[in-house]
Amino acid sequence: MNFSRGAWQKAGLGLGGYTNLDVKLNNAVVVTAIGVFLRRLRREGRNPDRWETEQAIRAMAFLACDRYLHAIDHIGKALIPPSKRDPVALTCIEEATSHLVVPDLATLQSVLDEICDGGGALAQWMGEPAGGEVSQLVN
Repeated sequence: MNFSRGAWQKAGLGLGGYTNLDVKLNNAVVVTAIGVFLRRLRREGRNPDRWETEQAIRAMAFLACDRYLHAIDHIGKALIPPSKRDPVALTCIEEATSHLVVPDLATLQSVLDEICDGGGALAQWMGEPAGGEVSQLVN
């Protein structure tokens, strides 16, 4: 799937200069987009709020499943300023996650790093065999 300059602008995804290019949506593009978001938080010297956390986690989950369009959609939502967020969606997120601890920036970066490194430790933490173990089970 190709995203032209107009499609990126229409989607509100001015991510690191990608609006000036035709971009084939792939793993590298999505990782870069998520990285831009995390670097922005780092530059601002803050941790993500609940909305940003929810969207970033969803983006990384879709990245891990190679569902790049969904991942880009969610990281784009993470970039929406608080004053422009959907109030109904925001309320749902707040209610659904109010009892959970919001991960800090370092935790989100670690999750992204783990996905980029193949997800072995993440899969084991989730109780699933790591990539190499799956091939052994299949063979």
